[in-house]
Amino acid sequence: MGGKTAKHQTDSSGNRMVMIMDNYFSPSTGLFYSAKLFGARRIMVPDPAWQCPLIEKTTQRPLVEGEDPATIAAYYGDALVGWEALDDVLVITHKEPGDSVTPPLVEIDNPECRLPADAVPVPEQRYRELQAAQSQGLQIGQDEHGNPVAMTQPEPSLAAIKASLSAAITAERDRREAIGFPYHGRVLDSNPLSVQRITAAALGAQAAVATGQVFTVDWTCADNSVLTLDAPAVIGMPLALAQHAAALHAHARTLKAAVDAATYKTALAAIDIQSGWPEL
Repeated sequence: MGGKTAKHQTDSSGNRMVMIMDNYFSPSTGLFYSAKLFGARRIMVPDPAWQCPLIEKTTQRPLVEGEDPATIAAYYGDALVGWEALDDVLVITHKEPGDSVTPPLVEIDNPECRLPADAVPVPEQRYRELQAAQSQGLQIGQDEHGNPVAMTQPEPSLAAIKASLSAAITAERDRREAIGFPYHGRVLDSNPLSVQRITAAALGAQAAVATGQVFTVDWTCADNSVLTLDAPAVIGMPLALAQHAAALHAHARTLKAAVDAATYKTALAAIDIQSGWPEL
């Protein structure tokens, strides 16, 4: 893609001048765009309808006796204007391109432009001012005409804070649910793979009990220590895991209920989502 967006003014003599606009702002996305990267809206290209002007030129050469006029016409084609013989000289008038062979430029829509449809041009100086304001913590918004303006960051609403806090409670609950659960004075792993191992071991212990076989297993704890468990203890692992998860979810529900009940931002700020969770 080539070119920059052209805007025009006239100089003191009435000639049209091209002004370059590189930066744009899109109200729909709230982002700045560069025409250098996304392509200019309008570009200057050679006029496809332009035809090089022709001028008449006279050429002289020695007259060849008995020369067929058709030969001259065939050589010059449509460019031939006429010819005449003067004594022993042949004078030929024909047309050829003039000195100006460079076509004029015309402005067209750039077919490769990827700027958003609602993007508005931003003068370079204004763009720098907005960038400086943004670096100082201000937010770039738009005025009633869609032009970018610097404004202070709006305070989050009560509903937005509640949603964020509830999401943080869910994330903390899920994190704690995956870091282990207490059992027989130790902490056992509770990540998805460990839960699969616990389920398989409990099924094996139940099968051993049903067939009257002795069953023990050396279980690796979260701290890499070993806990030797018999069949009843192994069968009890899924129950302990479920009870620990239920306690985590109960505390999360209590915290979320406090969030839902809050009517002021100060009340939300007082909710400690890190305390009160079941211990390992």
